[in-house]
Amino acid sequence: FDSGSVCIEFMSQTLPNSVIIWRSIIDIKPYFPSIRICYNCGRLGHIAKVCKSSKRCLNCSEMHDSVEGNCTNKKKCVNCSGPHSASDRSC
Repeated sequence: FDSGSVCIEFMSQTLPNSVIIWRSIIDIKPYFPSIRICYNCGRLGHIAKVCKSSKRCLNCSEMHDSVEGNCTNKKKCVNCSGPHSASDRSC
């Protein structure tokens, strides 16, 4: 599988703008892994298929089963308690 990408780990917290590999100058871009969200409990780091927690509403974080668009309660994130749903990517 050729992705056209290479992952290089640096010891320093500061990334260089580029590196030279095989006589080619390669621009450096930070890697941000995608965040997994559980659509069963709303927590981060796992998916519903392996979740052992009780079902929570992703809109209000209460212990009721609801499709996110159907809940009329005030929004509350189960992860940070902020005024947004658990699936909000800005969290």
